[in-house]
Order: sequence, then structure tokens, then C-alpha cells
Amino acid sequence: TLEEPSPHTVIILVASTLASLLPTIASRCQRVVFGPLDPGTLFSVLTKTHKIGTDEARYLSGICQGSLGVALEYYASGLFSRRDEILDSLLGPSGSWEDLVTKERDEKTRRFEEIVVVVNSWLRDMAAAKVSQEPRFFLNTDRSGLVLQAAGRLSVADIEEKLTAVAGAASDAARHVNGRLVLAKLREELCRSSRKSV
Repeated sequence: TLEEPSPHTVIILVASTLASLLPTIASRCQRVVFGPLDPGTLFSVLTKTHKIGTDEARYLSGICQGSLGVALEYYASGLFSRRDEILDSLLGPSGSWEDLVTKERDEKTRRFEEIVVVVNSWLRDMAAAKVSQEPRFFLNTDRSGLVLQAAGRLSVADIEEKLTAVAGAASDAARHVNGRLVLAKLREELCRSSRKSV
């Protein structure tokens, strides 16, 4: 038991916050904080241990917020190969948009979160391209030419506005607003005609 464990026993409790443990239990524990892994470490583990290709490993290590588990979930779901489909659906013709909405409705798992992650990574790269046109600073390194093209069509204010729209969509989804409506609003805001960068 936690009260009086037998000799040579180690009990490991895992919690996302200390507040989620009862104070009487927390007072008997030694706290060990596990922070996020840096992208370089993740990249190394993904390529060497899991034999994931370099472009995909670089992308996954940049979008998973330091979590190997999340990177592997994205890998298992095929997110890297679906990335272009997601971007085309949100920024392209309406036919592909309907496909995305149907899939989002039919596959309730992590679909919306993945859409947000993909769009954020693309907009992040566009913002990075405004500072440096070096592909080594991009998450979408295999699409650096397209990133540079897209960044050239938008001002920094446009990119910031689109990132704000994505954050708003994520907030709406967290409040359980209808997913189809959230995606429709997000697509409208992402496709809104943008000011030409000066």
C-alpha cells in the first residue's frame, strides 16, 4: 500500500499536475518533473529507433510539443502523408473541403487537433520565411519552395491574423462547438483575400 510499502518497493505515480493528487498522497511523494524533449533528441529517436525518414521525422519532432508519444501517434495516423491533403482542403477548391469535413465528422479521433497542428506548422513556416528564407528553419523542409511562395503572397500581419484564426478555431473546438461549423469558419478566415505584402 502507499501507507506502508514493503521494503525495496518503489511505487511510481504519474500525474499531469500535482493538484490532481490528494494532499496526503502528494506529501509522501518525491516529485520528479519530466519536461518536453528537444526536437533534436526527438529527431534522433524517430530516425534511429523507429526508422522514420528524415523529412517526416523532422516534421514530427517539430509539431509534437516535445512528446515522443504524440510524435508516434501522428506517425501511426499517417499525418505527414495527409498534410498536403489537409492544407489543400483548407486553402484549395471547395470539393476537397467537403471531403475534409466529411472525414472530420466520420473520424472523431484526433482529426481536428491534427488539422490545427498542420495549419499551425504551415503558418509558422511562413512567418519564419519572413525572417529568414533558410529552409533549415522550417518544419515543412520538404515543401520549402511552396512555403517561400506562400509567404511571398502575405504580409506578416496577414500571417498573424491567420494564426489567430487557427487559435480561435482550437478554442471553439475545446468548447465543443460543432466541428463542421468550426472548420467552415476557419476555412473562410484562411481563404479571405489577403493584403499584398509590401
